[in-house]
Amino acid sequence: MGDHASDAVYLDFLLAVQAFLDPIEPILESFDEPWRPFEPPLRRRVADDLERLEVTPLAPGEKLEAPTAVDEAWGYAYVLEGARLGGLSLAEGFRRTFPDRPTSYLWSPADRGRWNDFRKRLDAATLSEMVVVDAARAAFQQLENCVDHVQGGRARRE
Repeated sequence: MGDHASDAVYLDFLLAVQAFLDPIEPILESFDEPWRPFEPPLRRRVADDLERLEVTPLAPGEKLEAPTAVDEAWGYAYVLEGARLGGLSLAEGFRRTFPDRPTSYLWSPADRGRWNDFRKRLDAATLSEMVVVDAARAAFQQLENCVDHVQGGRARRE
């Protein structure tokens, strides 16, 4: 891989995403709506990238809250779908700058069009906006907690 600083940032990113996805994605897959499962699943993509980088995932951190109702699932799905849109935006430049790093989590041809489809389904759904927004905030907070967990683990390893 490249320089140590950018390697650490990318590894922290992948490890934090993995810590979030491993417990949350299977729960979202259990809802009929809003989730259209990713192919391959996002957690599998992250695991593949970590394996190619020869990195062992961290042990799980704190237990994450998971959506228990469909309105909450929409909030969590909003976070993951938005992250996918961001990954698509970053992937080409990232691959050009860091050609030796795996990017199966950041980009898959199957992800094109998902955001627009998700937004149409979200706009058409009858939901409690407050519940969806609160769940999205909870999902963002939990992802941030996963970043803190990963960075704390790296600090202990260094």
